[in-house]
Amino acid sequence: IQQEVAAAVVAEITNKGQAPAPATDNITAYDKLLLARHYEKEVRDSQVVDEAKLGKAIDLYRAAVAADPSSALARSRLAGVLLYAGDADAAEPEIFRALSLDPNLPEVQYTLGNFYFARDLPGVGAAFQRAVELNPNDPDALSEHARHIWSRSFSGIGKVEELYRRAVELDPMSVQRYAMLECPLRRALYS
Repeated sequence: IQQEVAAAVVAEITNKGQAPAPATDNITAYDKLLLARHYEKEVRDSQVVDEAKLGKAIDLYRAAVAADPSSALARSRLAGVLLYAGDADAAEPEIFRALSLDPNLPEVQYTLGNFYFARDLPGVGAAFQRAVELNPNDPDALSEHARHIWSRSFSGIGKVEELYRRAVELDPMSVQRYAMLECPLRRALYS
């Protein structure tokens, strides 16, 4: 009975009837991923970039990739933090390797969108849209998809507002998300 209940819960949550694959089966890689994510979040949530913490996050993500080279999540997160650090050249092989490992991982599509944006390449919107389709509860993907729609056409305010409102609902502690919601609404009011 417990297995049936667990399977029903997973089916309801994933809408696919199966649980997503784990980020890695390697405990060392998993530990490195968790610690790297902690440092990365601290850096991203701060008003001032702490270069030392950013460096720790990069080093830990690299260690996670070394421990489990087949982890698409580890490679995607390494690419994401490298992009954040402004090193698109180093991020490129990592994101495309992550894409080859698991193109249906929402975080891979999100990072791909950020890579395309950083390089001013086509496909930004498609990658963000795919990330949202794969995980409609990712506030980062929702925000970036909304920002991309709004910045490209300055139209579609209804869709942009819907995406930003959903991101704020999912991450109500983010001041940045509230500010991003305000921006397209104010432009629509005064244009």
